[in-house]
Amino acid sequence: MSKHTPGPWSASEEFDDNESLGIAITAGRRRQVVRVFDISQEGFANAALIAAAPDLLAVLEHVLDRATMPGFLRDKVKAAIAKATGATA
Repeated sequence: MSKHTPGPWSASEEFDDNESLGIAITAGRRRQVVRVFDISQEGFANAALIAAAPDLLAVLEHVLDRATMPGFLRDKVKAAIAKATGATA
């Protein structure tokens, strides 16, 4: 299991005192602001993907533990989990 801040996370617009835009990632009582330089639909879509990361990781771990799948797909799932957790596949 990864040592990331546990989910669920959410993403919302946040401005600092200098009116610079960031994306607030909120996890329970912890709040971290990720600065976004690409203030566009793509930038906000990236923030939504970041906010979904803990849920996506949990689903992949569940699938890996319980699903029967071809070896090539199992390898892809393991590689995605390793990338998310900083481990080796």
